[in-house]
Amino acid sequence: MTTRRTFIKRSAGVAGAFALPASTFGFNILHDLKPEETIIGHGDYKYKVDKGWAKMSANTNPLLNCHEMVQDSKGRLIMIGDHTHNNIIVFDKSGKVMDFWGNALPGGHGLSISKEGTEDFLVMTDCGYFQDKNGD
Repeated sequence: MTTRRTFIKRSAGVAGAFALPASTFGFNILHDLKPEETIIGHGDYKYKVDKGWAKMSANTNPLLNCHEMVQDSKGRLIMIGDHTHNNIIVFDKSGKVMDFWGNALPGGHGLSISKEGTEDFLVMTDCGYFQDKNGD
């Protein structure tokens, strides 16, 4: 005869077993539980997206939109965005923020590097508007 105490012990054991991760029961064989990889591009040019590449803080380096990223001759990756706290963010290849600057481009949009001799020149395009002191 099953007593109430025995029933509660068995029920607790069964309930605890269901609280374990799915991989404990081999559900991962039936269901693909791997994190989904995002692949972009087409044809011979396909790339896996690394969503954790940029090591940056939303408090220090807020970012609304990344419009373009270029690589300079030193291997730094320079990104232009449209957040007026930091229009330009400079990364090393591992995604660490090396520098950030600029707050004059309300719609930072285009970025190119022109090399003249041994120097890199950064050309920026802003699709925002400029208003001088007279309101013109």
